[in-house]
Amino acid sequence: MNILWDFDGTLFDTYPAYTTIFKEILDHEIDDEVIFSKLKISFTHAARHFNLSESQIKEIFRLEEHLQPEQTPPFTDVEAILQRANRNVIMTHKNRSEVNKLIEYYGWTHYFVDIVAGDDGFPKKPDPASYVYLHHRNRMDLIIGDREIDILPGKAMGPFACWYWEEFDSYRIYFLTRVKRFIEMPDGFETTGYVITNVETAIDMIKQIEGREERIAASRRAGELSRQVIPPTSQTPLGK
Repeated sequence: MNILWDFDGTLFDTYPAYTTIFKEILDHEIDDEVIFSKLKISFTHAARHFNLSESQIKEIFRLEEHLQPEQTPPFTDVEAILQRANRNVIMTHKNRSEVNKLIEYYGWTHYFVDIVAGDDGFPKKPDPASYVYLHHRNRMDLIIGDREIDILPGKAMGPFACWYWEEFDSYRIYFLTRVKRFIEMPDGFETTGYVITNVETAIDMIKQIEGREERIAASRRAGELSRQVIPPTSQTPLGK
């Protein structure tokens, strides 16, 4: 499998350190969770929300460049996924020098065959240009990111998506396939069963049972992709 990775908040746990820097720059007391939530949408969103000046933004970037690798460690078990992938690539808004500094420090340079960094001249996410570029060079199968903005560009290149679930400290990967037929499960195989329904009904069920936005977004994405697998005139329900 060929995987396109986001960097901050996906490969490396950088947001706690970024939150601390942001809080230092703000001239009034703000709760860490509020800053963190705004940064998780995007840096631009956070800067606008807190009405940062150009000088404050430059100071944040300066302080980020001086972070030590120990302050932004990799997430647990990510390396196990890197080891199993055929090809790993990175798309990040972070400057290449900062990316190289971290992956070299943790001995990860050999895992990545391609990187698009913030100083390479590509438009920022969710513009898909950088994703399309990496896909044409590496034929990506999967995109892994921690924010919707990391997943949206993938709509221009085809692969399905994956979200990091904080409460389980793990990644959940979503696959879509066309099922030719269902067969009886042999004795001794673990099974949680299945439900045959359309996408909108599945989303309504998710909302009623748990309301997880990540799962709802994945179901909507599955619906979009299913129209490429199942002809629009077909009444065949989507297996969930």
